[in-house]
Amino acid sequence: MDIFNSLIISILDANWHQRAIFIGLFLLTTIPALAFLRLLYFLIIHCLDKFFKLDLSKNISLSKNEKVIPIKSNKSQQVEIDKGVEQNKTEEVMPFFSIETQEQLAQTVQLRHNIDYRKRDIEITEAPLDYSGDPSGLFADKTQEVLDERAKEKFKLSSYDEELQTNIIKIYFATDRAKESDEPSKMFGGKRADNISYGHCFVSMPKNHSIGELESPYFKFLKERPEKHVVLCDTKIIEKSNYFNELKERCKDSDAFIFIHGYNVTFKDAARRTAQIAADIEFNGAPILYSWPSQAKVKSYPADEQNIEWSEINIFEFLIDFLTNTKAKNVFLIAHSMGNRGMTRALIRLYNQMPELRHQIKEVILAAPDIDADVFKNDIAPNLITKNKPITLYACSTDKALGLSHKFHGYPRAGDSGNGLILMDGIETIDATKVDTSFLGHSFYAQSRPLLSDISYLIKEGKRPNERFSLKSMLTSPGKYWEFKA
Repeated sequence: MDIFNSLIISILDANWHQRAIFIGLFLLTTIPALAFLRLLYFLIIHCLDKFFKLDLSKNISLSKNEKVIPIKSNKSQQVEIDKGVEQNKTEEVMPFFSIETQEQLAQTVQLRHNIDYRKRDIEITEAPLDYSGDPSGLFADKTQEVLDERAKEKFKLSSYDEELQTNIIKIYFATDRAKESDEPSKMFGGKRADNISYGHCFVSMPKNHSIGELESPYFKFLKERPEKHVVLCDTKIIEKSNYFNELKERCKDSDAFIFIHGYNVTFKDAARRTAQIAADIEFNGAPILYSWPSQAKVKSYPADEQNIEWSEINIFEFLIDFLTNTKAKNVFLIAHSMGNRGMTRALIRLYNQMPELRHQIKEVILAAPDIDADVFKNDIAPNLITKNKPITLYACSTDKALGLSHKFHGYPRAGDSGNGLILMDGIETIDATKVDTSFLGHSFYAQSRPLLSDISYLIKEGKRPNERFSLKSMLTSPGKYWEFKA
C-alpha cells in the first residue's frame, strides 16, 4: 500500500512531460496484455467447444433398437433405433455416469445432431425454394437441407455431420480473374485471365442473420460455421452456353441485379457480399456478381486501378451477352467505389453501340463512386443520363475506399459529400454520410442497414427519393439532394 501511495504522489508531483511518459509506458504494457488475454479467451472457448464435441461423439452412443423417451413430451422428437439389440439395453460407455444420465445425454446429442443425417444423400439439383415454395425463388425452404456432399467436404464438418440450420442462396458469377485453385474460397485470385469464366456459387446465410452484417469468425484463423457465418459453400464453373441458358430460365418473367465490387476485394468476399445484399433486400430475381481481378490488398491500389481499366471491355461484353441472352424483365446495376469506373464506361459503350438494349436496364446505382468528380460531370454523367430514368448516386466522404482514393489522387471524387456533392439533372444524389456505404469493407451492420433498406425500396417498389421514408430533401443554391434522417 505504501508503494502504491508513493507512486500516486510521484505522478501527481511530476510535470506534464513526465506524466506523458508514464501514461505512454502504461499503455504500451497494458494494451498488448489485454489483447493477449482476449485472444487467449477465444482460443480457450474454441478449444473447449471442439473438445467437448469430440468427447461426446466418441463416448456417447445409442444402442440400436432402443427407444428414447424425450424430456419434452413431443411425439415428433421420439427417436427409435433398430439394429437387433434387446430393447432398453444401453452399452455402458461412461461408467462414471448413471445409466439414466447416460440416456439423457445420448438423447440430447441425438436431438441436436440427427445420426440418420449421415446416411442421406443430399444433392443440389435445382434452384433452392423460396419461402412460398416457388422453385424459381431465391431462398431455400426453412426446413430444406440443401448441401451436397462436395460442399460438406469443403466445410470439413465435425464427426457429427451436423445438420445445417441455414438458408442457402444461389448466386451467379462472371469473372476475368485467373483460376488458381479448386477450393471454392480460393478458386479465383488477383491475376488476369485470358477469358471470362462463368458459373454459380452457393452461399450459406445463418438463420439469425442481421441485416447489413457479413457474419464471419472473430479471428480469421477460426473455422467458418454455416449456422453462424455467411460462408461460400461451393463454386462451380460451367460452360458459357449452359450458363446463359440457366440464367435465361432463371430470369424468365423475373428481375436480375448485377453487382460490381470495388477495390481491395477477394472473389470469396465479393460472392458472400452479393448473397448478403440479395438476402437483405429480399430480392426474388437472379443475383449476379461480376468480379474483376482486384489484388485484395490495401497497398495495391495502383494495381487495382490498372485492372479495373483492363476489365472494362470484359464488363461491356458480359453486359451485352446477358441482356441479349436472358431477356430479364428488369436489370439493376449496382457498383461500389472503384467498380463504378468499369461499370460506367462499359455502360456508355453499350449505350453508344447497342442503344436498343438500353430499355432493359431499370436502375443504375452508384455507391461512393471512386471517379474523378470533373471527369464524372463532364464525360460520364451526360452520356449515362436517360430521359425519365434517373441515376442514383450515394455520396459518402467517410467511405473507407473513397477516403484512400482522395488521399492518393488529391482531387475530389464523384462520391464525395459536403461541398463536393454532385448535383446534376438526371442524377438523384443521396448524402449517405450518416450511414455506411462500405459494401465490402468491415462495416458495422447497424450503419449499413438504412442504406440497404433504401436500395430495397428503390429496386423492389421503384420508389423515388421523395417517396422513400428514410430520406429527407435538402434544398441548396446549386440544386436539390437527399440525406438520411437522423
